[in-house]
Order: sequence, then C-alpha cells, then structure tokens
Amino acid sequence: MEFVKEYYTIRKSNEDFNESIDELTWNDLEMDTVFKRINYTKTTLGESYLYYKLREIKYNKQEWDELEKLIKLFSNDENLRNEVYILLQNVGKLNNLNLINFIYNPKFTKIKGYYKYPTLLIGFLSSIVISFFFKNVGILLILIFIGVNIFSYYSEKLFLE
Repeated sequence: MEFVKEYYTIRKSNEDFNESIDELTWNDLEMDTVFKRINYTKTTLGESYLYYKLREIKYNKQEWDELEKLIKLFSNDENLRNEVYILLQNVGKLNNLNLINFIYNPKFTKIKGYYKYPTLLIGFLSSIVISFFFKNVGILLILIFIGVNIFSYYSEKLFLE
C-alpha cells in the first residue's frame, strides 16, 4: 500500500494534475479500505493506476465514455478478458520505487557507462581471434572478459533493483 501511495504522490508532483481528493476526506471515507476491497489488479502499475483513478476528480465526459466502452468490451468478451488477464498475470507485481524512477526520472533511465558494453563486446570478440594465434593468452582474455561481463551485469542489476 505504501508503494501505491508513493507512486500517487510522485505522479501528482510530476504531471499536470486534475483536482484530487485530499487526505482528510480520503481518510474520513476510509478509502484505503475501499481500495483494498476492489483491488484485483495483477500488476504494480495497474494497482497504482487504480489508486490514482480513485483519488483523481475528473469531469471529462469523453474520457468517462471511453472508459465505459472498455468496461463493456471486457464485460461482453470473455475470451479477450481472459487473454488480457493471463498476460497481465505474467507481468506480476514488483512494488519497487525504482519502477517509478524509470517513468518519472529520466536521469535514472540512462545507464551509467553505457560505452563499456560495446567495448567489452569488442574485447571479447578480439580475445576469441587472439586465441587462434596465442592459445593461452586468448583463453585467459576470454575468461577475463566473461568475468568482467558477469560482474557488470550483476552490479547493474543490483543497482536497478
């Protein structure tokens, strides 16, 4: 629940936002309980979007009409509903604030040292060529480049998670 609230706060501060239900009214109406009762979403962003839609006050008839069409479509077409359900279930939930950073913090999405990946690839391919001429040196270089690639992968993965 904390992730969803944090997502809402960050989204509200980063977007041109409509009116929304203030905290006092939200708590008086016990909307967290309502949210928990109706939340059958299968993804983190789906859950966050549901919370956002409950908090937002919007008077745009066209958007409400489009939403109503989608609701009718999914209500009437069970096959489509089940297909989408399975696809979303595969996405899963990952309540991680880094997910929000990918969306709202453009600096975060740029991987530091992106140049090292082509360099590592060229080095690895070169070490394969070298191994044809100098077997021991080539194999040693191959192992070094594999080790550096594995280390780079896990350090970036740790940073992103």
